Amino acid sequence: PDALTGERRPLLAIATSGRNAAAVDWLLRRGADVDAPVAGSYGATALMMAAGNNDTVLVERLLTAGADVNARARNGDGALNWAAYDGLVPMAERLLRHGADPLVTGHSNALEIAMRRGHQELVMALLRAQHREHKLEDAELRFQAALDADDGAAAGRLIAAGVSANGLDASGR
Repeated sequence: PDALTGERRPLLAIATSGRNAAAVDWLLRRGADVDAPVAGSYGATALMMAAGNNDTVLVERLLTAGADVNARARNGDGALNWAAYDGLVPMAERLLRHGADPLVTGHSNALEIAMRRGHQELVMALLRAQHREHKLEDAELRFQAALDADDGAAAGRLIAAGVSANGLDASGR
């Protein structure tokens, strides 16, 4: 148990929060549960903690060991949301390459978290990733640009040409 809180903490979480790669490797070789949640810390997994600490070495080791990139803490946040909170662009991109779902919603999804926290570079990276994921057509992008510019005439022409007014935007909404 944790000396301060009395809560039970998996050794893997302790090693991860201490950024002790040798201990993480040792525990993984001995079958530590890579997705075990910590009783405190919102039920975070070692991957969430490593992502939030911007520890690329441990994130790669945990993912290689089979960590669930879309596991959720008690509040619904996944590792990508933890990286988004601090605007960690390379970490977010790494998690996305490993299959992190940008629409996982806890407090919000990663894009909304990045927007709320003012992390513009991460907002742009997430939008680029979501454009690729949703494979928006050029006409849909022009329609969204018309809406963003409050250009009702252009939006109307695009709807008349067959663009759906009920499609998803780049953030999946």
